[in-house]
Amino acid sequence: MTGIKIFSSIEDRFPSKQEAWLVFSACIFPIHIWITIVFLYNFPSLILKANLVQILGVLSYSLVFALFESLLLFGFLVLLAAVLPRRFFRVRFVYLGTLLALVIAGLALLVNTQFMQASSWAWIPVIGLTGAGLLTSMRRPVDRSRRTGLAERFTLMASLYLILDLLAFLYLAGSLILL
Repeated sequence: MTGIKIFSSIEDRFPSKQEAWLVFSACIFPIHIWITIVFLYNFPSLILKANLVQILGVLSYSLVFALFESLLLFGFLVLLAAVLPRRFFRVRFVYLGTLLALVIAGLALLVNTQFMQASSWAWIPVIGLTGAGLLTSMRRPVDRSRRTGLAERFTLMASLYLILDLLAFLYLAGSLILL
């Protein structure tokens, strides 16, 4: 009897499959959009320097690495849901997980573009303001439609990106086998 109670309390700490898919979609979307933008930005120079097989290799490595980053971000959010008190994060996992995924991806994008431009530390106040806004949004009660609405919009694109990630992984695995 107590063993069943322990397992049910552990299961309660983790999100359901539907909630996990919605938050995972929110993790995949911004990272893959950024990878797509960077790839398309560098595409004209790739055409001049590389052949089709090399360009597909660069795209495949980028997509597989973006999937790895998405899985790390999702794992971090699930770990937060399991460790933090249930009333704080787990009850509103889809809403807060989507919000955190977008904020973390946005801050990573901001830091990436600032370091690419070799400019000053001007992004530090932006991180502070974002954190303050995130904390205030965690405090406010949110209705159910707003909790899942934003995350549900990401699911179609996330499904397409997962298919592309699978094809990229198969391309890389096939190229390793042929070597």
